[in-house]
Amino acid sequence: MKRAEARSVVADALVAARTLARHLKPGKKPRAELALLVGLLEQMADDKQAELTTQEAADMLNVSRPYFVRLLEEGKIPCRKVGARRRVRAADVLTYKRIDDARRREALKELTSEAERLGLGY
Repeated sequence: MKRAEARSVVADALVAARTLARHLKPGKKPRAELALLVGLLEQMADDKQAELTTQEAADMLNVSRPYFVRLLEEGKIPCRKVGARRRVRAADVLTYKRIDDARRREALKELTSEAERLGLGY
């Protein structure tokens, strides 16, 4: 990424983080996804490589932590160890999510086509 593009991404992340943060109610616990997104955007604005815990990443994918750890152990998402803990790059989780979403959409199209072919009325 060129330096000017990187500055633009950082600036956009900062604006997005501030905009979302304004919608968080003081004293009220925000939805986990929103709080996580604000944190990621703040890290991007600081121009750091955003890393997540396994629980944060599992929440991002809306799966259980044990299931997410299995994805890591199977090598489907890269991670690194910090002591006994795993850390996952947010970009890697988002890449996995994008690929998994595309796979699911394709499977849904196939099921829909099969149902139409069989005249199931879907």
